[in-house]
Amino acid sequence: MTVIEDQTFESETIIMDGKCFKNCTLSGCTLVFCGGDYYWIECRIGEPIPCILKFQGPAGRTITYLKSLGKLPPDFATEDEANDTPK
Repeated sequence: MTVIEDQTFESETIIMDGKCFKNCTLSGCTLVFCGGDYYWIECRIGEPIPCILKFQGPAGRTITYLKSLGKLPPDFATEDEANDTPK
């Protein structure tokens, strides 16, 4: 797992899987989750600008499945929720 420490990210696309974020700030970022392990330790997320979540790969398919069961609203995730690979 890659450790990313004491970093500030602004308006970037960040693949969360396989990373441990320690003491980081993420503002206005697009956070892409594909279903793998990740950790946030003492991070500030969405300050002062909210971040956007995208679900891809297995995570995107899980979102699609939950929506098909009516467990999530139809507009819950982004348009590329079911892509197999992160951009």
